[in-house]
Amino acid sequence: MVAKSCGVFQINPKYDKETKEVLLNKGRYKYGVIENLTLYFYVDRVMSLRSGKLIEIAYDKPYRFRNRDQDQLQVVKETIEGRTICLYETNELPNFIAIIGNREMVNRVRMIVGNILSERLEKSVRPFVPINFTLSEREKEILQTGAFTNIRELSIHEIRDPYVKKAILKGFQLEMSPEYNKYVRDAIRGGIIRYFTVSFRSKVLFISSDGHIYTREAGEKDSEFADLIYDVLRTLRKVDAIKYQALLI
Repeated sequence: MVAKSCGVFQINPKYDKETKEVLLNKGRYKYGVIENLTLYFYVDRVMSLRSGKLIEIAYDKPYRFRNRDQDQLQVVKETIEGRTICLYETNELPNFIAIIGNREMVNRVRMIVGNILSERLEKSVRPFVPINFTLSEREKEILQTGAFTNIRELSIHEIRDPYVKKAILKGFQLEMSPEYNKYVRDAIRGGIIRYFTVSFRSKVLFISSDGHIYTREAGEKDSEFADLIYDVLRTLRKVDAIKYQALLI
């Protein structure tokens, strides 16, 4: 199996049309210039899934390095190929976006698409609305779905105990342990779950409250991972465990 991760967002409804005009149309889009090098974002292919569209992308990434002979900084760019975004288009997940990659890549793609739209609209634009998974607030409802089982690791912050302020628990079926009841469910001492590692449909998933999901048991194809993430998000949304962050822009 292959390790994969993603960051989950929703398209900002203010810029729905403009964002889709970029993501769903094959082409090359300028997103910046550095040291006379033009940086591009590429949409290489758009494919249909049962839950929406799988978008193959690439982007230019600049690097600075020092040339010792010339005693000056120089800039080169590398094109990062073969990256993927999934746009979910069902009634259950309207306009949700999963950017497949590590956090650095996810943040870079957010910045790139934002730069493209900001230049087009001549104002600062944030095309992707961040989301949170409300793991603490909806913890009981999440486990009651029966889809998430056997918590193996979790991080709890803001514990209201004079001796313990945060904790990382590791084990097997932690949701059945007295420590879980003490640090998560106790009305007086319980803290906030930052992330947990849990079984979902025979796969072990790391789910973070800041909208990131990771597994070492993804399929070879990004389409398989996108379908898995769709099922996770759909299950969480059914129990109101997805919260949208307000955007001012």
